[in-house]
Amino acid sequence: MWDDIEKMFKEIERGMFTTDRIALDPHFSVKIANKRYINWIKDEIEKGACLLKGIYENDVFSFSIYKKLKNNTTFAFLGGTYLDYQSFGLAIPATYKNTRTIASLERGKLISYVSSNNYNSLVCDIAAGYIIKGVADVYIKHNK
Repeated sequence: MWDDIEKMFKEIERGMFTTDRIALDPHFSVKIANKRYINWIKDEIEKGACLLKGIYENDVFSFSIYKKLKNNTTFAFLGGTYLDYQSFGLAIPATYKNTRTIASLERGKLISYVSSNNYNSLVCDIAAGYIIKGVADVYIKHNK
């Protein structure tokens, strides 16, 4: 499993995440944003989060991370498609499969969140069967 995690970190370091508020902020960069994701994932794995990997033609092309919350709820909180596969049209099927896999493993309620500026992720979640119950914008405050 650690080989899969190390591969995931290498893929993230290549610049997978480009639409979040850190990557888009001119005071930061895509590199800093992706390092932030790696550190967040490491913290969550230490706390017991689970990793799913998407496989296409015997190669890992995506990941999804989830964790158990209280009240029989599972939180699918992060996922991504590796750069070399982003034009293959695999994001929607991967999101659907991961959603169904998590639901079958964990039972109960499955929730997720999408950043308002991540249109592609929103489309994938809707196609996978998520019901959108609200939108929250998150901003960065720079101290001078």
